[in-house]
Amino acid sequence: MSRPSLYLFVAQTPFQLYVASRLAGGPDYAAGRRVLLTDLEPLDCGFPEADWEEVVRVEPLVEKPLVERFRIAYGTAASLLQPGQERAVLVVSNLEHPLSNAAYALLHRTRRFELHVYPEGLANLVPTRWTPRRRMNQYGKWLLTRLGGAPFVPIGPDLTGAPLAQRIYTFFPQWLPPEQSSRAVAIRLEQDAAGPPEAATLVLGQDLDRFMPRKRAEAWLIRLLRFARGLGEVRLYYKPHHHEADWMREIAVAEGAEVVQSLCPAEAWLLQHPVERLVSFASSALIHGKLLFGSRLQAYAFHPEALRAVPGTSPQRLLDIKGAFRRAGVHVVEAEGGAHEPYDELAGGNGE
Repeated sequence: MSRPSLYLFVAQTPFQLYVASRLAGGPDYAAGRRVLLTDLEPLDCGFPEADWEEVVRVEPLVEKPLVERFRIAYGTAASLLQPGQERAVLVVSNLEHPLSNAAYALLHRTRRFELHVYPEGLANLVPTRWTPRRRMNQYGKWLLTRLGGAPFVPIGPDLTGAPLAQRIYTFFPQWLPPEQSSRAVAIRLEQDAAGPPEAATLVLGQDLDRFMPRKRAEAWLIRLLRFARGLGEVRLYYKPHHHEADWMREIAVAEGAEVVQSLCPAEAWLLQHPVERLVSFASSALIHGKLLFGSRLQAYAFHPEALRAVPGTSPQRLLDIKGAFRRAGVHVVEAEGGAHEPYDELAGGNGE
């Protein structure tokens, strides 16, 4: 088979950019032109744009209407994928995202190509499954975007695209189902921290305010911060989720935390500011932190039942997520008395 002429990487979160930058600098992608497609603002996180032959940045898509997102994505991807290119490789973390899906749709129609997927969050560690709402979500997108002239391609239950990929990069190849193991490529995170860990606790915020009423989200966040503070009389940091509301930072300050003013992924921040403890509800960075630091870092998933409010987090998926945390060495702090958020499958979303 001929050598690829284009490696098109798509990144929509700071951590995706972190991993994509590491992959792009490796030998697997040295033969062709490396192009980054993203809707992130420039980040000073040690990911130099000089590592890419070209960076194509579109305006942030998250707050735009669905059809407009796909129109922008489709037009941008079409301008990159010129007919003269013989073969391309598409490297994504979430094949359901407009930028990734539009590139996949165009490549699938016009040329030979390979799909490679790389790890990002919980969906890459614990694959999403079909739910009634997830089916409706995908085929609703297909119908609306088809009418809008930028058709979404339904990808099945696993939003990462791993079942369709020719290569699957993963931190845990042993976690993949047997039918995917032959396509797995093990990768590792950098392990060289800036120095010994500080006697401090870092709390990672999560955007629960998007999925539950404000008062309930406030109560969950206060419980999380007080649990973290109770682990030891040490410095307490709070790193907001990039989609959470500003008022959550105000609560963190009121509870005695110092807010980390950085848009870089927690994993990159931890390498420069290693701490002894990491706490969140169910952030994938808890697992990544254990990969980075091993026994030097204590990681706690505090009441991951809070994720039951997140669309698509069924009881079975929650069990799978807890299992992944335990396998990685993260302490799972269960809710007392079996308390949890209510779950209604038909009120769920895309299964993320």
